[in-house]
Amino acid sequence: MPGFQLTIPTLTDYVNTLIGVISVLLDAKDQEVRSALRSKVAVMKNMREARDALQVALMQLIEKGEKGKDTKYFSCLRAACDRLGEALSYWQ
Repeated sequence: MPGFQLTIPTLTDYVNTLIGVISVLLDAKDQEVRSALRSKVAVMKNMREARDALQVALMQLIEKGEKGKDTKYFSCLRAACDRLGEALSYWQ
């Protein structure tokens, strides 16, 4: 999107949303999850890795501001996108 900025509040919301999804999956009964996911373990692993990558990007932004948008920041965002894509591939 042109002009779209990943701000501290936006990244914080994304991290919190991932934490919420992870919590729901953890609390769901295995039978419920099996009907929607091919592998709960793989989805959870990818969701956690995405959350971790977003948290690193968020810390970069908090600590360094706009100067924090360096190679590490963008690598973390890319890793989060990749992990979320992998997690989605397990949904049936």
